[in-house]
Amino acid sequence: MNRPQLADITAVIGGTGTGKTHWMRQEVRRRNPARLLVWDPEADLSDFGQVVPAEQLASLAQLTEGERWRLVYVPPFDRDKAERAFNAFCRLAFLRAEQGRAP
Repeated sequence: MNRPQLADITAVIGGTGTGKTHWMRQEVRRRNPARLLVWDPEADLSDFGQVVPAEQLASLAQLTEGERWRLVYVPPFDRDKAERAFNAFCRLAFLRAEQGRAP
C-alpha cells in the first residue's frame, strides 16, 4: 500500500540570540531541500536562496511553480502589511506542500 508523503513544514521561533539562524543554516545544509520558502524579516538569510523583496509578494506564486526553488521572502516593515503578507505566505506554503505530496 502506498502512503502519501507528508509535507515537511518547519517553523523556527525563538528569542534573540537563541540560535535560530545557526540551527536553520545547519538544517538547510543537512536536508538540502529541493523546495525552500523562508520568511526573513531581518533580511539576513540571502544565502538560502533567491531574495524576494516585500513589494514582490505576488511573484512568489509563480516563482514556486515547478520542482525546484529556494526563495527568501523579506516582508514589509509595516506591521499591518506584514501580517497580511504572512497570511498569504503561509497559505502559499501549505498549497505548495499539498501539491508536492506523492500520489
